[in-house]
Amino acid sequence: AKAVQAGMFRPLCFDSTAPSPMSPLSIDYRISIEKGPCASFGFRVDPDLAQPALRVDWIDPHGALGAWGAKNVARAVRENDLIIGVNHVGGDVEAMFAELVRSQRADLIVRPHASRV
Repeated sequence: AKAVQAGMFRPLCFDSTAPSPMSPLSIDYRISIEKGPCASFGFRVDPDLAQPALRVDWIDPHGALGAWGAKNVARAVRENDLIIGVNHVGGDVEAMFAELVRSQRADLIVRPHASRV
């Protein structure tokens, strides 16, 4: 798992024939969060090249994403959900991760794990 505040991300290969993650399905939803005082969004991700997406590995209940979920329970992001877009960047796992590291604010497109749909 990679911490969102981490600076390194190993090189990955991408399947250019995969469907565009910026064409959300009806189950996808958007949220906006801002980094907390520790300059972190408060979650970790792993690459999911089959989508391509960032799979949420861990959520700090006291971090920005956990706090957003506590206020928006029905749409709270959970572990194993997919982030398929970050600030209008999608389809490239490395670029989405870099956008999370670089940005103070993140507009995310979230795809709930299949077990929640």
